[in-house]
Amino acid sequence: MRKGHPRSGEDRTGPPPEFACALSGIARPPVVFSCAQCTEARVNTLTNGQIFLYETLGTGILLLLGCGVVATAILRDSKGFGGGWLLINFGWGLGVMCGVYAAFRSGAHLNPAVTVSQLMLGNITGGQAIFYFLGEFVGAFLGAVLAWVAFKQHFDAEEDAGAKLA
Repeated sequence: MRKGHPRSGEDRTGPPPEFACALSGIARPPVVFSCAQCTEARVNTLTNGQIFLYETLGTGILLLLGCGVVATAILRDSKGFGGGWLLINFGWGLGVMCGVYAAFRSGAHLNPAVTVSQLMLGNITGGQAIFYFLGEFVGAFLGAVLAWVAFKQHFDAEEDAGAKLA
């Protein structure tokens, strides 16, 4: 019988339920993957539907905020017109932060390149990779469409064709 957390005063047998690693000596908050100190495979415990949902939400938020800030800075009739590169950088940074926050449970890949690297490292299975890819593509499409819908009047009013393509 081993002790739980030193301050909890509880006794437990077996490894903590939050981790698949038998080397973990104290209870820790739950995470998506098992602990990094052991050599056991780190397997994602989410369902494919959860992976798809989290990646779709995270990537959609990323693209909505990112494309939205570019439209704000470039389109003439928007309130942020002429905000420049600093506004765009801060907007994309906020978009990444919010996207990662929304997709944290799935690992927040948000990018097919990250999914390919995790697949090559063995952290996800091929079946899970398909749902990561689908979620990322659907989320990117939805985020871009929502940004376009939000700024449609500004796009229609813009006379400079080059500004619409920025």
